[in-house]
Amino acid sequence: MKQSCTFLIPILLLSGCGVKTPLDQALRRLKSSSPEEREAGAVALGQLHEQKEVSIPALKKALKDSETRVKIAAATALAAFGEDAAGCAPEILALTDQTDNEVKYLAIGALAAIKAEEELLQAATKLLKDPDPGVKMSAVQALYDIGAAAAPSVGPLSDACKDPDASIRLMAAKALGKIGKSASSAAPALNGLMGDQDTYVRDAAREALSRIR
Repeated sequence: MKQSCTFLIPILLLSGCGVKTPLDQALRRLKSSSPEEREAGAVALGQLHEQKEVSIPALKKALKDSETRVKIAAATALAAFGEDAAGCAPEILALTDQTDNEVKYLAIGALAAIKAEEELLQAATKLLKDPDPGVKMSAVQALYDIGAAAAPSVGPLSDACKDPDASIRLMAAKALGKIGKSASSAAPALNGLMGDQDTYVRDAAREALSRIR
């Protein structure tokens, strides 16, 4: 009898009495009252990248956290799940209304990562008018990557051809060229770039004009 009890002890210890997996620990941290712990939990879920049916809903909820740092960690973690997290696109899109530039920048990246093209197009078009150059650049880069499907953004991209930042004018011209003939209405804006002081901008405008005609 004594020997049987000796064998039962390790069995009981391994049967769930206080033993937590890394996933369990991450989910528990995500529910903590501490912003630092919630952030760490979101980061851990992205790194573990397992049991998406449990992890993704938890991260989706974290996108509405009161702390910016937690929202950033959740969006970054969801991006790691790729298209499996496409159902979180509306919540990630909502992050582009935040005032924090890093949140908006990461939201664009996350939408691209989960292949949410419709929401990405909507976010990028809106953020082309953002006052922060970094956010604007992420938006115009996203529209360039979308390609021909970015045709609804021809007007805002044409406006971006007048941006004071040469890098943004350059990418706007390239994005219009990639859209192709559907961007024919952007010809006046591109012609305006033919006298740009930046050689690369002029070359991009020339190439874009040849593509939209």
